[in-house]
Amino acid sequence: MPDRKRVIINEIVEGYRNGKKDFSNIECKWADFSGLTFKNVSFKDSDLSYSSFENCVLTDCDFARANLEWSSFASARLIRVNFQGAKISWSKFNDAYFEKVNMRKANLDWTIAFNTNIMSQADLKDVDLSTFAKDISEVTEEGIRLAQLKSNKLKEKMPFDAWMSIKFSVNSTTDKFGVLLQDAKQQIGSYAKAIGGFFGIYKKPDIDKGEYVKQETPYKTDVHPEYRRKRTEQYEK
Repeated sequence: MPDRKRVIINEIVEGYRNGKKDFSNIECKWADFSGLTFKNVSFKDSDLSYSSFENCVLTDCDFARANLEWSSFASARLIRVNFQGAKISWSKFNDAYFEKVNMRKANLDWTIAFNTNIMSQADLKDVDLSTFAKDISEVTEEGIRLAQLKSNKLKEKMPFDAWMSIKFSVNSTTDKFGVLLQDAKQQIGSYAKAIGGFFGIYKKPDIDKGEYVKQETPYKTDVHPEYRRKRTEQYEK
């Protein structure tokens, strides 16, 4: 593959307005395409990493084998877009609309797509979805830790505003993940309390026999005053 031609975003925007449709094999990192509309445009084999396509309308566009790492397609409309073989790891598709999108053999490692129809409207054949999250509940602590670690390392490699955008995205997901974990802990705690604690499920606690009343005592819980009165009696086997 020949060396990619480096261009700036204005060259792409102005070129498209003047009828140009082929932007394949270019390098345009850290670009902000937010809110733009592209139709029948080719970005094949291009490096568009760390870019924003948020709120874009992309129709019949071709990103085959493109590098789209750490990019955002949040709230975008993706209609018959080709991402086959593209590298889209660490990216975001939250609230995006998919319609007949080709993602065959794409790399979606550690990518998130909350509140989308990606599973019904994207061809995901030969895609490893083991670290892809289509819901906040599928985000893992490992993914959060790696995202924070990697985003911090990117700071020296890109413009500050681009890094801040990525950092904000990571922090936003982290915050949602934290809320989810807290909710889960509260729900588990409430459930455990309702059933008498985790020991009732997993194992019996170590017991001081002196804490128990006789077998024949009808009062079974320590909230009953009669139980408390009798709890000093020696346990009998």
